[in-house]
Parts: sequence; C-alpha cells; structure tokens
Amino acid sequence: MIRHDSYIEELIIKSFSERLSEEEQTQLNEWMCSNERHPKHFNAMKKAWEVMPKLKAMQAFDAKVALPAVKEKIQAREVAKAKKSWKYHYRNIAAVVAVPLFISTLFLSAFLMSGKVQKQAELMQTVAVKQGMTTNFQLSDGTEVWLNSGSTLKFPMEFKGNSRKVTLNGEAYFEVEKDVSKPFFVNTKNVSVKVLGTAFNVVSFADDVEAEVVLKEGKVRLMKNSGDAYMKIGDLLPGQRAVYNTVTGQNITQQVDPAKYLAWRNGELIFDNDPMTEVVKRLNRRYNVEIVISDTEIKSYSYRASFRDESLEQVLELLKKSAPIDYKLYPSRELPSGEYTAKRVYLYKEKS
Repeated sequence: MIRHDSYIEELIIKSFSERLSEEEQTQLNEWMCSNERHPKHFNAMKKAWEVMPKLKAMQAFDAKVALPAVKEKIQAREVAKAKKSWKYHYRNIAAVVAVPLFISTLFLSAFLMSGKVQKQAELMQTVAVKQGMTTNFQLSDGTEVWLNSGSTLKFPMEFKGNSRKVTLNGEAYFEVEKDVSKPFFVNTKNVSVKVLGTAFNVVSFADDVEAEVVLKEGKVRLMKNSGDAYMKIGDLLPGQRAVYNTVTGQNITQQVDPAKYLAWRNGELIFDNDPMTEVVKRLNRRYNVEIVISDTEIKSYSYRASFRDESLEQVLELLKKSAPIDYKLYPSRELPSGEYTAKRVYLYKEKS
C-alpha cells in the first residue's frame, strides 16, 4: 500500500481527469479504504478543484503543478468554514459516507472533452459494498441510503435537471428527501422505482430474474425501464411487497410486515416460513458462500428463524437441527490468480 502523502495527493489530482492507470486506481482505492478520514480528504480536494476553472479547463495538466493550488484553495475553504458554527456546517454537508471502511470501491470521474474547452459532464460516484458488509451514507439532496452486502449504487455528486436518478445493482433501503419538483428514480437492470419522498427497500441483482420492492411508508411506482422510457407495472402502498419477474412480466403484490425485509440494516436475518430456496439465496449473499440444494425435496421445506451475529457454521447447525437435512462444507480454494473461491455447501436429506 502506498504511504507517501504527496504521491497519493498527486494520484487524487490525476483521478479528476481520468488519467490514472489501472495500478494507480487500485492504489488510490486501497488508500481510500484504509482510513475513515481519507474519503473526507479526497472530497475536500475535489471541492477545491471544482471551483478552479483554469484547472478544470485543462485537458491535461501536471499533477505536481496543480497540487499546490488545490492545497491553497483547501486552506482558504477551511478558514471560511471555521467562521461558521458547527450546526450550520453540519446542515450543509453534501454527502457523507458513514462507514467508509465498508466501501470497496469509491471513485469520481470528471469527463473533459477533447479540443476546446467543453461543458463538463456530470460527476458520478460509485459505492460498492463487499460481501458480508453493509454501509450507510447520504446523497447530496439529503436522501439516506443503506447499501447491503454485495451491492453497488451509482449516483451523481449533485442532482441536476428535473429528476434525481441513481442506479442500483443489489439491495438498498432508501429514505428519500421529498422534492415534488424532482422525482427520485432508482434504476436497476430491468426495473425502476419512482418516488417523491418515501422509505422503501429495493432488491434487484443483475443476475436475478426477479426484482423486489417493499414499501415502508409513502407511495412508490414500480416501472419497467428501457433506456429513458418507462412503463408502469403497478403502485405500492405502505406495508406492500411487490415481486416482479423480468422474464415472464408477472408482478405479485402482497401485504407484509416491512420489518422482516428491513432487518438487514441492523445486521439481522429474519425468516418467517420462507421457502428454503429463499433462505439459501439470502444466506449466500450474507456469508459470501455458494449453497447447493442437492435433494429437490428440500426446496419444499419452509424455515422460521432469525440470525444476527452467528457464523455460517452456526447457521448451518441450526438448519440441521430444525429440519431433516444435513450438509457438507467445502472450504474456499486459492486460484492461480491469487484470489479465493467462495466456500461451497451442499444440503441433502438426513439419512434415516
């Protein structure tokens, strides 16, 4: 890991014009995740750079030359901030990542077009969460986001125009700041959710054929998306859960207890007569494991339990005690690339 401060700062400056090599981007990502103060320092440099038109207008520039100017701007901003009360400063925070150590990828892109100075494209930010972890952060409009294990959210640093759009792959809970002039859209691979101000949970992984939305409060509209075109699937009321099959086009809406589906924000897993196929799917994402149901009959079993801090082995033992099943756990294997495969578990009927 790179520890030289000036070198890291040069990488940060270079990242604003997308001039980082793959190795440099990896070094910058590792530095961002190594300390909770690093994302804040990154954002401070970004804000200073954004208000320096001469630097932004340059298609290519020397990071070593730009660095002193950016530092000077940061110092000037800090002096100005010191004159304000803490309460005022807190209300004007644009976006805060509450648990930065949980973020596996965090980057910004400033698109500078070739030739003469062109209008700068929208700055985007991506937050990706490693398996077995969660994180909570705030968008620039005040919307609160909880991002679950193995999920990714892409969003603009500042919402412009007449709508607020984010792109999700995975599971996230949103408490959307109400703004009737700017509806909020959560776009996934095939489904979108439109809201004005409400609290809801979305599950839509790119490799799944089903998308799920659970509404805690307010009202949302589930839509099928194709580029910028949207087609209404249905509206949800508080306490309703919609499951949309992107292959068949079937949408099933039912009344549920939202607490069960929102428990993951507190590190809990709650099963209430859920089919074993659903149990396996959620355990796979929670523990970064591949569970294979070897006997078809097991798929018809239902399960009721709640977990919080239990290990994978403890969960498997509880499954074994509560149903006529047994399991075989295979440890992860190291690949030639140096990465490791996920653990694999086979579930089969317990022998009489």
